[in-house]
Amino acid sequence: MSLARTLRKHGSLIALTLGLSVSSSASAAVLLSETFTGATFHDGLTINLSNASTADDNLNKWIKLGTWSVQSGGICASPCDGSFAQHLPPTTDNTNLLFYGLSAGSVAAGTNLTLSFDYISSNRIATVYLAGMTVGLNSLDPFAPWFDVEAAPTDGVLLSSVALAQTASWNSVTLNVTLGQSFDALVIGFAMGGTSGARGVDNVVLQTVPEPGPLALLGLGAAALAIVALRRRK
Repeated sequence: MSLARTLRKHGSLIALTLGLSVSSSASAAVLLSETFTGATFHDGLTINLSNASTADDNLNKWIKLGTWSVQSGGICASPCDGSFAQHLPPTTDNTNLLFYGLSAGSVAAGTNLTLSFDYISSNRIATVYLAGMTVGLNSLDPFAPWFDVEAAPTDGVLLSSVALAQTASWNSVTLNVTLGQSFDALVIGFAMGGTSGARGVDNVVLQTVPEPGPLALLGLGAAALAIVALRRRK
């Protein structure tokens, strides 16, 4: 009997086994979920963990360099869903930064992370950064160089740096990162520039990606064994 016919004939058994694997997986842990409704941007702050005893120096705040502002309406269109962080055109073409640091002491080495967000950048390529910082070692100044580990090694460990394509409409992006070590803080940063055009960020979510639990792996293994056994029987 072909595999397709086996699946049709014994689908309920296999579906039940696979259902076990789905229901037994762990849920993702959301580290940050930001829609910018009621958000406040702070100017002139830095994240300085070099001299800190705990990872709490200006964490859990949106810090800006340049002309960033919370806006609603205007250039916002799906998947932007209301309020968003807009980079307003400055008089001179400087790359302006918006970043957020959050405590990550409970996130272990080897953890898989996903960073998802929506953005628009109609006249210049933008960049998104994800970095790790450690108490007693790292500090982050929002001025250039930005996450340059050679010129400014105290900026932390750059985990991901991705250029975002120039686009005149809102796009959704998801990045995947596996932590090679644990950190006291994680930092998400957006860099945008230009003197004209539409630029903004919305719906920023950073979360862990759960590994399949023991029951999930058992369920997948049982499903495979069931298929093999049924094929051998025929």
